[in-house]
Amino acid sequence: HHPLPMASVPEQVDSFRKVFSLEYGQVPVSLYCCEKTGLRVALAKVQSPTVHGYFAVQTEAFDDYGCPHTLEHLIFLGSERYPYKGVLDVLANRCLAQGTNAWTDVDHTCYTIDTAGSEGFLRCLPVYLDHVLFPKLEDSGFLTEVHHINGEGENAGVVYCEMQARENEADDMMNRAVNLSAYPGKCGYKSETGGRLKELRELTNAAVRDYHAAYYRPENLCVIVTGQVDIAELCRAMQPVVESVVQSERIRSLPAFETPFSCAVPRPTAPVQERIEFPGEDEQKGAMCTFAWHGPKFEEIETRCALNALLAYLTQDAIAPLQKRYVETTPPLCGDVSYAINEQTVCLIQMFLRNVDVDELSKRNVHDELTETLSGVAAAEGSDIDLERMRSLLRQQRRQHLSSLEECPHELYSGELIGHFLYDKGFRTGGSST
Repeated sequence: HHPLPMASVPEQVDSFRKVFSLEYGQVPVSLYCCEKTGLRVALAKVQSPTVHGYFAVQTEAFDDYGCPHTLEHLIFLGSERYPYKGVLDVLANRCLAQGTNAWTDVDHTCYTIDTAGSEGFLRCLPVYLDHVLFPKLEDSGFLTEVHHINGEGENAGVVYCEMQARENEADDMMNRAVNLSAYPGKCGYKSETGGRLKELRELTNAAVRDYHAAYYRPENLCVIVTGQVDIAELCRAMQPVVESVVQSERIRSLPAFETPFSCAVPRPTAPVQERIEFPGEDEQKGAMCTFAWHGPKFEEIETRCALNALLAYLTQDAIAPLQKRYVETTPPLCGDVSYAINEQTVCLIQMFLRNVDVDELSKRNVHDELTETLSGVAAAEGSDIDLERMRSLLRQQRRQHLSSLEECPHELYSGELIGHFLYDKGFRTGGSST
């Protein structure tokens, strides 16, 4: 990346001070921080007719009550200044946007909006952020949206039904088993931030209000914008929000903020093996197998990139070592081998075997086979690695990255900025490893 010329990016706009500015893939990226409130605004000037907003709040939960997810739903039911459900969507439609949306992850909640052009976006921005920072959170909205008993005596509620559809799905059960094994003791990464059914039935609106007060603070919110917007206009559009925060008695009386996920990540002291049963459509070839390891820290970017290349080498294509071991063999153990790296304080590396043959799984020691294959690839001086194939994979990953810079720049830049907002300690001070 290249730092931008100083003249092109103002050092200060009203109460917003520039933290850093750089250029990557011919897209100027800058970060500003409000000196009065701690609010951060990041702008990636992507060449696009649409403007996308991603309003990220870092959220951590140590239980399965699902406060992060319930809040994601309740935010849209109105704010103190706009106390009506649907105001945001009506305004978004008038500002040439296709409504609003949000997602909840284990470490953050993100609220989104896409508009055609910057004018409508700047008009929506203060109203949307008012909903995020000052929601009504009324008991009636909680009952309807989260959980209640309907006229037939059944459990109901939008959040409850959403989680009911997921709780006994194979992927969710497997993911929960992996997290519980990978993180012994107290750790936010093992929580079900969507909420478990038992806990959702016991959750109260008071608990959700307390959670909002603890995490939805200006210094824990990053407003990320991608598209053709002037940074000075963007910071000025934030002024009503800054004024509301400065005048808020509730925010003024909050205790000092502790950054989420700042505790050490617990690790298992010995390898853990877990076997779970789940309802599946195919009894013969419907099994799954997941391996997980603690990996590098978030800031070890070069190690993460190298790990991504190595895992692609191990799993991608029919000639990959693990494909040959498990799929392209007679009889095959499974239908596919894939991997994922969860970006966290300490990353979690996962490898998945899908459509596993149940009989073969009971006959074979999958863990020993994996260890044998990995030991072979890790032979001295890399003698067992096909360097030509590795070079080809690296070229392919580079082409895919360059392609995504052109085809989906909004997702790429926002994803990187959210990751650094969550885990890059220098993001606040300007020493970012971006």
